[in-house]
Amino acid sequence: MKKKSLKLCISFISLLLMISFSVAASGKIEGYVLDSQSGDALPGANVVIEGTGLGSATDMEGKFIIPQVPAGSYQLSVTYMGYQTKSVPVEVLEDETTTQVINLDFVSIEGEVIEVTAQAKGQMEAVNQQRASLQVTNVVSADRIQEVPDANAAESVGRLPGVSLKRSSGEGNEIVIRGLQPKMNLITVNGIRMPSTNEYNTAVGLAGISQYMLDGIEVRKSLTAQDDADVVGGIVDLKLATAPVGMHWNAIVDGMYNGLSDTYGSYRGSIQGSSRFFNDKLGVIGQFNIEKADRPNEALSAGYNHNYGRRDEWHHGIFLTNGNYQLNNIERNRFGFNVLMDYKLPKGKIQLNSIYNNFDEDRYERHFVFSVASGDIGVTKDFNVIDEESYSMVNGLSLESEIFGMIFFDFGANYTLGNRKRTNKALGFWIDPAGPEGIDAEFTDNVYGKNAYSIIPYINDIDVNWDLSRLYLEEAEFDENETTVQTNLKIPLTLSNKISGFVKFGGKMRFKDRDYDFGQDGDNGGIYGGDSDICDQIITDNPEFAWPWLWEDKPPGTNGVPAYPVYSGETDKILKDRFILKYYPKQNTVEQIVDRAKAANWASLDLWKTKAQDIYRDYDGDEKLYAGYLMAEFSWEKSVLLNAGVRYEKEETNYKGYGVKDWASAQDDLDTLGVAKRTNEFFLPSVTLRYNYADWGDVRIAYSQSLSRPGYYAFIPHYYADLRDSFSETAGNPQIKPMHSYNFDLIFSFYNNYIGLFTVGGFYKEMEDFVYEANFEVINDTLDNRKHAYNWFVPKGQYINVYSNLDRKSFVRGVEFDWQTRFWYLPSVLNGLVLGVNYSKISSDAYYYQAEKRSIPYDVDGDGTIWPWEVKEVRADSFQTRPLIDQPNDIFNISLGYDYKDFSMRLAYLFQGKVMTWKASDNELDNFTSNYSRLDLSIRQGLPLEGLSAQLLWSNITEEFEKAYTYEDFYNNNEQYYGSNIVLGIKYEF
Repeated sequence: MKKKSLKLCISFISLLLMISFSVAASGKIEGYVLDSQSGDALPGANVVIEGTGLGSATDMEGKFIIPQVPAGSYQLSVTYMGYQTKSVPVEVLEDETTTQVINLDFVSIEGEVIEVTAQAKGQMEAVNQQRASLQVTNVVSADRIQEVPDANAAESVGRLPGVSLKRSSGEGNEIVIRGLQPKMNLITVNGIRMPSTNEYNTAVGLAGISQYMLDGIEVRKSLTAQDDADVVGGIVDLKLATAPVGMHWNAIVDGMYNGLSDTYGSYRGSIQGSSRFFNDKLGVIGQFNIEKADRPNEALSAGYNHNYGRRDEWHHGIFLTNGNYQLNNIERNRFGFNVLMDYKLPKGKIQLNSIYNNFDEDRYERHFVFSVASGDIGVTKDFNVIDEESYSMVNGLSLESEIFGMIFFDFGANYTLGNRKRTNKALGFWIDPAGPEGIDAEFTDNVYGKNAYSIIPYINDIDVNWDLSRLYLEEAEFDENETTVQTNLKIPLTLSNKISGFVKFGGKMRFKDRDYDFGQDGDNGGIYGGDSDICDQIITDNPEFAWPWLWEDKPPGTNGVPAYPVYSGETDKILKDRFILKYYPKQNTVEQIVDRAKAANWASLDLWKTKAQDIYRDYDGDEKLYAGYLMAEFSWEKSVLLNAGVRYEKEETNYKGYGVKDWASAQDDLDTLGVAKRTNEFFLPSVTLRYNYADWGDVRIAYSQSLSRPGYYAFIPHYYADLRDSFSETAGNPQIKPMHSYNFDLIFSFYNNYIGLFTVGGFYKEMEDFVYEANFEVINDTLDNRKHAYNWFVPKGQYINVYSNLDRKSFVRGVEFDWQTRFWYLPSVLNGLVLGVNYSKISSDAYYYQAEKRSIPYDVDGDGTIWPWEVKEVRADSFQTRPLIDQPNDIFNISLGYDYKDFSMRLAYLFQGKVMTWKASDNELDNFTSNYSRLDLSIRQGLPLEGLSAQLLWSNITEEFEKAYTYEDFYNNNEQYYGSNIVLGIKYEF
């Protein structure tokens, strides 16, 4: 069957080549569409031969190509929203190329000269590219990014319809598209996949990407056969510029102020240069950026449980179980550069790009932790010094060329590398049992209807009441490298003056290596209660602290090392002054104690050892992907554009993991599992239709099938068997399948020079083989142990946690509205106004596994008699219908920009509705983020020296904080305070 299909493909391609050669006697029109005043390229311009169906849209360089044009005289019509339509006569000769450079004038009111401002130009670029695209696409232009910048690349993407962000340290990081988690989206740079920043899945964080390195951002929400298939939400493509003609330089230097800590000293800078050489054939552009940002935050986290028997209208049976008051000093350092070279060939070009980004985050976390579970109140303090450094490299080589005078060929080879290292030096305090309780016991008399702030009046934080409790060093490193080779052939076809298009086919091979190594040294269980060697070592290794005695001279009944000698003497009011954090060490004290303990060879002490449960998180392996596609695209009189194709993908994964049996009183058993191989194959069709029903509107309809591959711990062979208290097993499933999605889009667009661009549309996705995590009690030990793939028997009454594919479909649906316009027709003082507003409404139905044990009467003797007291236990499997994780109900953005001469301003408001972040076994314990909104202001003012300007970015003006809750807002399980951030700087360009 495969050989027959291959023969049919070869025959089909041969037929296309013969058709192409049969029309080779025709000519070709190519050229550029430029702004008549600035000479800048106009991407997305529509170039049509009047009276025919032949035409093209300009690319990012303003270039267009119309192949296979029959010889003759024509009128070339060029339209670009915001500019005056222009008609140009052309003469096409057989076997020759006619070149046209077409300059367009900005649309204006008769008798009045209107200047094209930076924001207006950026908006026009975006709407024209969106209008020209066959796919459902949103664009952020280079001018929008550079002229009035956001905090980073993710923040710029987060202003688009249907896009929400997962934040890190108060900044946008991972991107959620249409309610689909970051791992279900694809991030690329100039079409090259970025390496993942997440050891658990393929998600990519953009917090380390400077917006200054970008020449635009494109988000494609519908797919064609040439796109990678592992996309359910959308593809975010970060664009890099090619060098324009002439020598160009610009430099930016910013200083920053943080409102939460009331500190200065942060900065960021960027320098970029470009030029062309050898008669403009070789272009070189380079950019370097650096940033140091202090992003302190104050945080609260809490946990809750539920008791059906205590449910009433006041507290709903929900009670507080634990909490954590937290102050974090966070310093972020970004460093990056990119170099892009292109060389123009007679019939194409060669392009080479190299991008490096380094992101380093240093944190000092101070935690005051309490637990009230089962009425047992416990209080600890934890101090963590965390250094997390990550870098990514993206290298790409591409060749584009025209062969045989009519066929477009391109080849690409890419290599990417990602690495993330994390070190955590931790010191803990606990309450000396000989002293007063850390929390008054009366708090537990009734824990219902209380949240984490309710316990504050009952806290007894006494300086002499604390002992050192634990000390450890945690280290983890994650690596990913990927090599991709691909090639494509595009064969233009002109069937008549009314019908033209192309057939395109290609293939790709991708090879990925990935590994994760986690380790923990020291004692995470406690350094008190008889661990005399460890306690003695801490005192003797740190003699500069005023210890009250040596360990051998400790007072009778003393179980631990007192903590007060290491106090810093500082106190902090946090969480809007509702909690006072005190009696904690300085950051360098924590590092010193941990470093000296490690230097003293703590592994030789009885309890200070590497445990096997650290190893079960480790994995390493490789992936191979082979893909090919065939698609055709045809237009009829430029009013109907149809694209249809099919993509084939075959993926192989080979990963090795580990199993651990964690015993209570013996060395843990480590099981090195063999390499598990997975193979899956898919044929994925796609169809997209665009119909221009008028000069002022069109409709797009798209259907595609795509995939979301499971997270790594879902399929990597591993297990962790906890035998210390009660047996439980967490296990990966090497047989798990990718999720398969069926995607539908319908979008209407309306546009002209007065309306701007208004789009309204909807999307609908059906997802089968959804990956879920099943946790259940073993009822039938023979049958239930078949749920995991390992040679380990889980006894009846204990628990299994394993990943599986859902045997029913989940759904996500939504509508998106977007309006982008400028008011060029208003009086001169107001014609610099630019407006952008979008709203998205999203809902989903996902199924989450829930198991419960039931007792049912049964026939013990098999004689047909069932007695109510003769029962057996069975497991009742069921599924709850809830929203997708990370899916917001509402997304709203509005921005108002204003340009006047050398002044540019944009005020932007963002609203993101609640999001479910965690699915519990009980719906009333599900976790949600609260509604989140923020107001940002960007200003740029030109200065008297030509090319010099000052800029201001004021983020989160109203100092909104991020909040999450359980059941309802009162039960706050997470709060993050970052305050506002002000960036003031200068830019010089020439």
